[in-house]
Amino acid sequence: MKFFIDNNLPPALAPALHELATGDRDIDVSEVIHVARKFGRETLDAEWLTKLDDEGDWVVLTQDRLRKSEAERRALKQCSMVVFILSSSWNDHNYWEKAERLIRWFPKLVVQAGLVGSGVFEVPWNVSGKGKLKVVQV
Repeated sequence: MKFFIDNNLPPALAPALHELATGDRDIDVSEVIHVARKFGRETLDAEWLTKLDDEGDWVVLTQDRLRKSEAERRALKQCSMVVFILSSSWNDHNYWEKAERLIRWFPKLVVQAGLVGSGVFEVPWNVSGKGKLKVVQV
């Protein structure tokens, strides 16, 4: 599977996660790439959602709600990918805290994506304790 990192997360996280994931034989991830490298920063969310869905085998990681426009809502509703949306509690943390937490969450996200194949899930800040993914109705 391949992971796609949206604009609202730092581009540097994608190559870092890529190196960590592809270096772990227990994780089945072949690529982690940021929107800026794959499509360019100006690409609309509805456009890249549709293109990734057409390509197949993508998992999206975003801090965006993906509901700003009717086109975004429609693309999200029609896609057959796994989409992980970071909960609003991630907004309260800085770059390094987010990087550390994404590294802790990443293996769990890979497992979840492999189990379900499609769906939209909210990722809470907490990894342990109540750190459970919540299904998002679109």
